[in-house]
Amino acid sequence: MKAAPVFKAEVQKYRVSQALDLVFSDYGRYANHLRKIGEGQPVEVIIRKPQQKRSDALNRYHWGVLMVHWSEITGYDPVEAHYMLLAEYAKRRNPDKKYPPGLASSKMTNSEMLEFHQWARRFALEEFSHYIPEPNEVDV
Repeated sequence: MKAAPVFKAEVQKYRVSQALDLVFSDYGRYANHLRKIGEGQPVEVIIRKPQQKRSDALNRYHWGVLMVHWSEITGYDPVEAHYMLLAEYAKRRNPDKKYPPGLASSKMTNSEMLEFHQWARRFALEEFSHYIPEPNEVDV
């Protein structure tokens, strides 16, 4: 399945009718995409508030510091450590569920990722007596 394009827009109110509508930041790109689909073709429209992507700095810390330390703790490679840690985090956040929902770090916002990192550092210290530096303590 091909990834669907995302178009940025702002909800604005018409002055006379007070009806709400979308004003696209790049209307030409949006219109060009509609032309490619073709008149009369059904489409799906998803409208949501903009999602905050995780920052590059958090990604660098995650893979360059946190997962390197967890790799040392577990003996797993950083990718395996990443998935093991996400599963453990999900299990501890949902202790009543036999099969807690899976987490995808790629879907986490900055604040959710910071919460996950804080938990991972605390877990390493409490369970393995392994200190992992905070983001402001390292240069990545």
